[in-house]
Amino acid sequence: GWRLSEEKFMGWSEGWLDNFKIRLSAGSMGNGNIDPYKYIDYMTLKSSTVVIGNALGTYTVAPGAIPLSLTWETSTTYDVGADLDLFKNRLTMGFDWYRRYTTDMYTVGVSLPAVYGTAAPKGNNASLKTNGWELSVGWRDSFRLAGKEFRYGVKAMVWDSRTWVTKYINPTGNLDDYYEGMELGEMWGYTVAGLFRDQADIDSSATHDFTQASDKVTRPGQVKIADLDHNGNIDPGAFTADDHGDLSIIGNINPHYMFGVNLAANWNGIGLSVFLQGVMKRDWYPSPDSGYFWGKYARPFMWVLGIHNYTDDMYSEEKNNWDTAYWPRMTTYQSNSSYSWTKLLEIPNTRYKQNAAYLRVKNIQVDYTFPKALCQKIRLGGLKIYLSGENLFTFTPLHKYAPNFDPEALGYDTDFSSTAGDGYTYPVLKSVTLGVNITF
Repeated sequence: GWRLSEEKFMGWSEGWLDNFKIRLSAGSMGNGNIDPYKYIDYMTLKSSTVVIGNALGTYTVAPGAIPLSLTWETSTTYDVGADLDLFKNRLTMGFDWYRRYTTDMYTVGVSLPAVYGTAAPKGNNASLKTNGWELSVGWRDSFRLAGKEFRYGVKAMVWDSRTWVTKYINPTGNLDDYYEGMELGEMWGYTVAGLFRDQADIDSSATHDFTQASDKVTRPGQVKIADLDHNGNIDPGAFTADDHGDLSIIGNINPHYMFGVNLAANWNGIGLSVFLQGVMKRDWYPSPDSGYFWGKYARPFMWVLGIHNYTDDMYSEEKNNWDTAYWPRMTTYQSNSSYSWTKLLEIPNTRYKQNAAYLRVKNIQVDYTFPKALCQKIRLGGLKIYLSGENLFTFTPLHKYAPNFDPEALGYDTDFSSTAGDGYTYPVLKSVTLGVNITF
């Protein structure tokens, strides 16, 4: 680190600059949290179903393949940052930018032919690169209000990171798996060009390689996919990074630009604190069989959801509202991938991808601290009463079409073993607490 504010050539800033420090750091650490015996080639004994004498016999299972070598996963991080304090420490700022390389990750190995007789062993076969940054800004001050000191402060923090796969064994670049160059959390999907207007619109559009009804007939009001590769046919190509047909990256399931805000004020023993938390950018696509989003589009026995009522938001032949409706013509099992005649909504698309950004009021607390003189009269060291509320308000565009989902509970892709969650959890509870703190 280097405190520039202490250097003589910074003397011109003494009146307003209290601290200015530049930081550089580099570090590396290992992760050996895997089975410590994976390097051993051993055979196991199992019980047979054949009775030999008076007991079941045993047999030996041939050993599986083991990697040529194993080592610890290593994370190496480089960081550059700065700290800045101004105006007698009223204004404080901090910034960090970092890059992390994760190497020798323990993942799947090279695919082996079936005649080999066993599965490919896992090994140190993958690497990641992460770029991230963090920024915090705070202001605190006080002034006289009605003869009493009014103290207040606000601190805001925002941070983000993005991670790319730099090494992974996926020779074909299949989009069902990780591949080199992939950003973690990326969402591949179709671009929706609206709803079919009429039969003439259907006839003049690209041919879909899937249908949206059990009778395999395309009708007005069903979803129309854009022909991005202009070959006259809507399809995912070979479903690889190099040949993806009409698919493209339409979003990212990981949260980005996460933030938190702390507000605090105190006057004449009365205190107020507020904590806000949220995510500025995040995409989410519901699971194809998610009944609380798709309703009858996924399950014919599902009740009609409030968001699917026959209003202007749903297409109907009577209204022919292809240009204003959000939901397509009602067809059961349209989103469910268990049925071979529907291949649309099981692959994400731009129309039903949801904006999962949110702002949540995590905590609000109001308290009152009794004067020391009063506490001494009743022989107490201190007395404070408070009223605290948790998770009182949530603001998110997700709740327009997915009111039953909690944006904070949605999973996200952090490593090679996790998947994006569906947000199908017990709802976050609001709570209000009245309490007293007594010091003797």
